[in-house]
Amino acid sequence: MKILKEGNLQKDESPTSIQVCGNCGSCLEISDNEWAKDFEYDEFVNCPYCNSEVYRDYRNTIPALEYPLADKVVNNTDFEKIHKAMGALNWRWAGYETIPPTINELKERAKDLLIEALKRKTSIGTGGFWVEYLAPDEYGNEGVILSFQVDRCGVYKDNSGNIQFI
Repeated sequence: MKILKEGNLQKDESPTSIQVCGNCGSCLEISDNEWAKDFEYDEFVNCPYCNSEVYRDYRNTIPALEYPLADKVVNNTDFEKIHKAMGALNWRWAGYETIPPTINELKERAKDLLIEALKRKTSIGTGGFWVEYLAPDEYGNEGVILSFQVDRCGVYKDNSGNIQFI
């Protein structure tokens, strides 16, 4: 297993797949050879950053080509503005020491969510972040949109014609 350095991947050295640590959001590179030895079996490995167990499931990896999309979004998001808004609201994430989380913690969480959305091909959110997954169009182009939400409301119309809150 090789640790990826953020923003340091060259096109010709892209990993085969990436597994994200659910605890700290670190990205772990998994090569074909490591997967091939036990392709039908899953296993746990320890994250070299936070030492938590990471479940290495070959079905739950992200192709390396999707990783730059997450980097592009993170590098073009105004995390200072998000940090200020969270500070003004005295917003704290469970398990985090600082109120609000640091800018680096915000970036790590956003990147983790972006990668998860691409990996699972669905929209997801937590801690104020919302990642909208954009399914491939007729040309195969897919994408993600990251937003930070303070309030959100949803409704639907049930089969009786009544409007219900989501």
